[in-house]
Amino acid sequence: MKWGWVILFGFWAGSLGASPITVETHLLKPHPGLFEPQVWEITAYGPAVDIKLDPLPELPYLIEGPRFERFLKGDLWAQRFTFNLWARQPGEVRLPALNLHYPTDLGEGLSQSMPQTYSVAAPATPPEIRPYAPPIPPQFEAGWIIGALSLCYLSLPLYFLWSPRGPRPIKASPLTPRAKAMNHLAEIEPLIEQDPAQFHFALSHCLKDYLSDQFLLPIQGQTTEEFLHQAQRVKTFSKTERDWFDAYLHLADQVKFAQFEASQELSREALAQVQGFIEAGENHGI
Repeated sequence: MKWGWVILFGFWAGSLGASPITVETHLLKPHPGLFEPQVWEITAYGPAVDIKLDPLPELPYLIEGPRFERFLKGDLWAQRFTFNLWARQPGEVRLPALNLHYPTDLGEGLSQSMPQTYSVAAPATPPEIRPYAPPIPPQFEAGWIIGALSLCYLSLPLYFLWSPRGPRPIKASPLTPRAKAMNHLAEIEPLIEQDPAQFHFALSHCLKDYLSDQFLLPIQGQTTEEFLHQAQRVKTFSKTERDWFDAYLHLADQVKFAQFEASQELSREALAQVQGFIEAGENHGI
């Protein structure tokens, strides 16, 4: 009889300590590309109680979410937290285990998700295709040169006869890179509501034009990674500005190449950040 009470007490204590929540973790894409978002789902199965997820620690990639949804699956309630992740460079990505808190009859319960690991593939670089131009036969080269010089010589009298007389109109002074960029930002702002993808394409192009004109950086024609590597060696920019370049240009690449749908709030925040950077003028790096 004594041992029966001991066994019964042990079974009761074990049932109190058992967790009523079962946690499953899924990665929807085993090997996403660099500009392709990874979808990370953490699903808790159990009774209909409020579940709180610990905040994510600081991680070396862009994170959107979590999006929360609750639905009935069989006899259990499923509560799902979904994150979209963008890696900043190819290689292995490690996702930590997260704690889930929920109320029980004995106080607060705790469950934990499993850590996850996946690899990000490097983007393929297509070969450069140059247009084919047939060679000019040697016997035609001298003829073209002589014909062009003759045409220029015969056109001189016509130029002096038809050229306008009197004072020439005064040309307006060219806009500074800062004024030119601010005018361009005002022109593309309506695209936030009309075409978000075209807006981020135009916004990143405006930023690159400003950097090229103001700081004489050969950014046009460079990839994002090539420019970020070059910006690390430019003392004009502070570390905060270089980190901002990294975050925004990768976001623009995701909108342009990975079909990421940026919200209007995110687009307006990006526009305000670019305006603030351009309005700083020559105070960059201070």
